[in-house]
Amino acid sequence: MTESANLPIGMIAQQLQRGFEAECFSRLAAAGFTGLRMRHSVLLNALGPQGARITQLANELNMTKQAMGELIDELESNGYLERTSDPNDRRARIIYYTEQGRRALATAMEIMPAIEREYAEMVGASRYAEAKLVMATLVDASEA
Repeated sequence: MTESANLPIGMIAQQLQRGFEAECFSRLAAAGFTGLRMRHSVLLNALGPQGARITQLANELNMTKQAMGELIDELESNGYLERTSDPNDRRARIIYYTEQGRRALATAMEIMPAIEREYAEMVGASRYAEAKLVMATLVDASEA
């Protein structure tokens, strides 16, 4: 049994998630997508292709508008996001991925399955599939 097996499952899941994200962002940087940090993942995961208002994103992610604005500023200054006026409300701004942001997201979607394949090689494909199913079942049950 590994040392981590003595930890509560939430802590194990958190450590795995952090390691997975760190590896993904490291590979994104190696692919030329610099300026992306793990703290950006919450926003990048929430922003859909149709874009969203800052207030909508902040509410969905339980963040202040100021904190969301800081994340957006960082990603905008690095060329991953852009702000445009909302055609329905000129005071509001909508956040969209730039072309570079869409390429980074597409690259991340290629990197993540590669990391999963490596995890499966570490423990065996059937054990990995079972572990993933158990975690997904726990997530679904806790959301019900």
